[in-house]
Amino acid sequence: MNTSQRLDDLLDRWEDSQASGGTPSAEAMCADCPELLEPLRRRLAALQAVDDRLRTQSWAVVSQPVGDAAEAVLEEGVVPELDTRFDQLRFLAHGGLGTVFVARDTKLHRELVLKFIRRKIAHDEPSVDRFLVEAEVTGRLDHPGIVPVYGLGRLPDGRPFYAMRYIQGESLDDAAVQYHADAGKLDDGTRRMALRKLLTHFVAACQTIAYAHRRGIVHRDMKPAHIL
Repeated sequence: MNTSQRLDDLLDRWEDSQASGGTPSAEAMCADCPELLEPLRRRLAALQAVDDRLRTQSWAVVSQPVGDAAEAVLEEGVVPELDTRFDQLRFLAHGGLGTVFVARDTKLHRELVLKFIRRKIAHDEPSVDRFLVEAEVTGRLDHPGIVPVYGLGRLPDGRPFYAMRYIQGESLDDAAVQYHADAGKLDDGTRRMALRKLLTHFVAACQTIAYAHRRGIVHRDMKPAHIL
């Protein structure tokens, strides 16, 4: 593990401790690696500067991030570093590979989604390759059932991100649960119409998956919760 990766590991531990209500110090974190004390102090100061700006800048919707949102904002440290084309970033979600924000495109005056590779895996070459392939493959698929990719970029530190259309809606999973919850309360005609609507969405999802399969692309985490 190189110095940068060791620092990332210390930062992860520091953030976990802080999120749990602890008050970790750089000295305590570096008790077994005193040579990393000064670099860690500099990184913590940078993270604090990010947090301070998130609390005061008008483009930041997340003013006092906590829990997962705090991890996402602090681990990326990207909000002040992005091109001024994007502003009003707000945390949306994160998974094993990426962290997702909603942002406003100041040139085209629309909301979009920016997905960044997570800092903790930014030095892992296979993970970076997977992230780039994900963006490239998705960008090659042109279908109304697939979220379009607008572009690929890099942060000043070299970490990649890509921009996508911002899609809002109910997941297929939620729609199915709601249908079954309501079915017993509906008359036959209304229930048949609701079922037809639900099945129409399901068929549309199947057609979208078939389109990707015909192009040799397999989604390895397909489930109703991931379909809007």
